[in-house]
Amino acid sequence: GNKWDEIISQIKKINNNIEIPFSQSIGEIGCLIGVTKSLYEGYKELHHHNFNELLYIKKGTFKFKVDEKKYNLEAGDLVIVTPSTLHVLEQTPNINCEKIVINVSDEYISKFCTDFTNVKKVFEKVTETKNYCIRFRNQHKHRLEKYLNNLIEVQFSQKFGDDIFFYINFMQMLLLINAHYDQVPEINIESENIIVTKTVEFINNNISKQFNIDDIANYLNVSPSTISHTFKSQTGISLYKFILKKRMILAKTLIRQKVVLNEIYSLCGFNDYTSFFRAFKNEFNMTPKEFQTTYFKTIKE
Repeated sequence: GNKWDEIISQIKKINNNIEIPFSQSIGEIGCLIGVTKSLYEGYKELHHHNFNELLYIKKGTFKFKVDEKKYNLEAGDLVIVTPSTLHVLEQTPNINCEKIVINVSDEYISKFCTDFTNVKKVFEKVTETKNYCIRFRNQHKHRLEKYLNNLIEVQFSQKFGDDIFFYINFMQMLLLINAHYDQVPEINIESENIIVTKTVEFINNNISKQFNIDDIANYLNVSPSTISHTFKSQTGISLYKFILKKRMILAKTLIRQKVVLNEIYSLCGFNDYTSFFRAFKNEFNMTPKEFQTTYFKTIKE
């Protein structure tokens, strides 16, 4: 239909190095792949998606931030970003750069799982270990790029057999990533700031409760102003925004788990439903009810 044609047109433009956000349609399609030689300017601070993101660095160098961690990425590195992960990618001064981005829903990945092989395991491990990056080198790098190139080549093809060829390569890619995750050491990250690390730790452990910066200051035994300044300088986002985004991620998770909307606000640390409603709509440009309806409609389809 017209909407599908529009999505294809957008992705083809992306693959011609004109970066266009296409995340709005991932729920309907399940899996979209883009190749870019530039950085989309729409994401300048920590953000999250409703889907998983596989980001492969083919050329150049990038800085990747996830919560309080900062990674220095180079060619052959693969980033796995789950739906609940706040992240941002920053391109370093390097003209010769290229990255491949796969946006894929949990439901789409589930299609490739069997009773004996859970290819979603690597996404579960990433969530548990907080190790978001995998380094591919030599023959492993060659194999991964072969699968990625094959996927890009046929993702819009309607030729006989190309849909099966896509599924085969997607499965092989998932198997390779799962196998490789435990075989390589974690990519070195920039020195972590203890104040930021402990602040994020406090937030993660208390996100469902009501707290303020004074509570964090007492936990760290430092002044509120020091926490606020250090957090913003290290992460690029204010502490208030970070906490709010974390609460909104939790809200989406609870909605997906079919928790009653009128109960969610208190589970996300809000005093009342009105404040929660306003924050949710400001963050996602839709109401909690609209998100709930859209999400479960997509699952049924």
